[in-house]
Amino acid sequence: TAMCVLDRLRARDDQAPWAVVATAHAAKFASVVEPLAERPIAVPRALALMLERPAQAEPLAADATALAAWLHGHPASPRPVPRSRGRLDVQTSDIPA
Repeated sequence: TAMCVLDRLRARDDQAPWAVVATAHAAKFASVVEPLAERPIAVPRALALMLERPAQAEPLAADATALAAWLHGHPASPRPVPRSRGRLDVQTSDIPA
């Protein structure tokens, strides 16, 4: 997972800022999902550990130009970028942040 990759980088003393993106798990929305499922939703260990970490967020408009500007304002660390074996689909809305 993305958090595993980040942990490995941190173990190698990589302190660069990272954005970690993941799909949603029902446990992240237990107050909504549990009544619909009519049962408790178990929180996976990996998710529980991730939720214990400090979080940081910055408002950003759902716009490719805003994302590019933010990325250009946060220079990458001097490390090789691994080649992706997957693909990233980004969906945005017209609702500003």
